[in-house]
Amino acid sequence: MKANLKKNKGITLIALVITIIVLLILAGVSIAMLTGQNGILTQANKAKEETEKAQQKEEEDLDNLNKLIENTVNGGGSGGTSEGVKPGEKVDNTEKDNYTDTNGDKATIPGGFTLSGIESEQKVSEGLVIYDIPDGVTPNWTEDTNSDGVPDIQTKYNQFVWIPVKDASAYQRDFSYPSDYDENLETTPEGSTFTDTGYLPEGIQPETDDATNNENAERASVLKYNGFYVGRYEAGKETSTLVSKQNATVWTDITQTDSKTTAKTMYNNNVVKSALCSGIQWDMVMHFVDKKNDAIGKVFDVRVYDETRHTGSKAESGKNNNDKVQNIYDLESNCWEWVAEKNNTSTPFVLRGGVYSKLSRHRASLRTRNSDYAYSSKSFRPTLYIM
Repeated sequence: MKANLKKNKGITLIALVITIIVLLILAGVSIAMLTGQNGILTQANKAKEETEKAQQKEEEDLDNLNKLIENTVNGGGSGGTSEGVKPGEKVDNTEKDNYTDTNGDKATIPGGFTLSGIESEQKVSEGLVIYDIPDGVTPNWTEDTNSDGVPDIQTKYNQFVWIPVKDASAYQRDFSYPSDYDENLETTPEGSTFTDTGYLPEGIQPETDDATNNENAERASVLKYNGFYVGRYEAGKETSTLVSKQNATVWTDITQTDSKTTAKTMYNNNVVKSALCSGIQWDMVMHFVDKKNDAIGKVFDVRVYDETRHTGSKAESGKNNNDKVQNIYDLESNCWEWVAEKNNTSTPFVLRGGVYSKLSRHRASLRTRNSDYAYSSKSFRPTLYIM
């Protein structure tokens, strides 16, 4: 009897071991089938992803088809838009991304402003232009060009160009641009330049007026609409009124301190507020125009001096087509421009760009250190914040 019990016990243990081994093998096979590169779970996830991509593409194709149909029905031209604001149309209310160009790029046209009716000024990637046209005025976008080869309408109303900004990581100061803080450097010393104070308009200006807070407030305001508007021309002066028009007398003999105050007087309402172009905004403009073709077909390199952009004498705003790029004028020559930026040298006020004289260091992206004094070749440029 004892022998039989021992024999049965042994058989039971062997069977148990064999069963466990079989179960482990089956579990391993099952896991391998479920996971791994060709596993059921992996294949299921791939199928899910492919289904979602196909669905997204189908929705995009359907959306594009609807836009094409709507554009055709509404008579949209090659420079027009399939939805929202139309070229030559004055906007009643500000809505984010209320304009989509034919490339699918978006911009926000603020209430009270008119999207250009000129085809070459309607694409975001090429310099979208808005005009401030008074109520009751019907602009003639097909007017003959003037002696400078531009439509007469550009001499009549304020104009601004949209500078798109993707996100906060893109909206940063660029120290790679040249400076003359200690000598004619090819780059700006890291950390030597910072945002100024007292330049932001009411409603954007933070309670504590310092470099860090102002920079953060400026960035937040710009990112609210993913862009801002920059004056198409250097600041112009009509009697005592600040304008941004072609052929205007450039507002010079002004200090940086006064340019901060003057820039705020251009617009101050619940739709847009104007301010002096900041150092970061100038860098964003440089990114936008760099390596693009100027008005005569040459590549505009913001780091390279081009003698043809420097006429040797001061002129009215927008007179030099060699210094027009992305529908923006006067970036490399004519007058230096104050920006809301300072450095840590003994002459901390910063000018950007170049001047009309033929000096090889005068490039569009250049930072020039200076004292806060007025001079006949110093000007500034306003920007617009959408509220």
